[in-house]
Amino acid sequence: MVQGDLILQQDALERRSLAEQIYQKLKGMILSGKLKAGQHIAEESLTELFGVSRTPIREALRRLSEYGLVRIKPRSRVEVILLTESEAHDVMEVRSALEKLAVRLASRNAGADDLKNLRAIAGQCHKHLAAGDIGRTFETDSRFHLELARLGGNGVLLQSLDRLDAFVQLVRLVHCQSAQTISSALAMHDGLIEALAAGDVDRAMEIAERHSRFEPPPAGEKQA
Repeated sequence: MVQGDLILQQDALERRSLAEQIYQKLKGMILSGKLKAGQHIAEESLTELFGVSRTPIREALRRLSEYGLVRIKPRSRVEVILLTESEAHDVMEVRSALEKLAVRLASRNAGADDLKNLRAIAGQCHKHLAAGDIGRTFETDSRFHLELARLGGNGVLLQSLDRLDAFVQLVRLVHCQSAQTISSALAMHDGLIEALAAGDVDRAMEIAERHSRFEPPPAGEKQA
């Protein structure tokens, strides 16, 4: 009986491991634009692509649905979520307000080690972009902003930004399509950190607002 239980547990772990790998792969395909907004994802094609049964595929799709990147419809139809222009505007408006609050709160608590950590995450964003890995670039960008929120010490704010993240990712796919646009957006991380290090909260909040709305920096502004 014990041996049978162990075998069942091992099978369950292997299924979860497969589902995790497929989840990460599909998430990267969506964030990189390989799977387009509004595109239908067929379970059958995924089983062939990954060479696995439907069980880990469905688990991965369920997680993507919970995260907010896909919508599961009747008869196992799955589509990558497509935001309307109005919905995208609403996401940017809410994100802008939350990011400014995150910066204001972080400015009270962030020490030298915290800023060093933010610089490291910002550097990883540039590294992934240089390697052409747009999916990991966007994911690391999200980690930068969630870490900034964590420094503020407000759990509700952190949870709110975390839940909003999937919609932000979908908006990014529309507004950040070229490497140059993404590079310009990432450079704002460096300016934001510099402003926090200098104690210039107003400037940091201004950069955060532009960055959250995918607005380019003003002409002539120095970029790191």
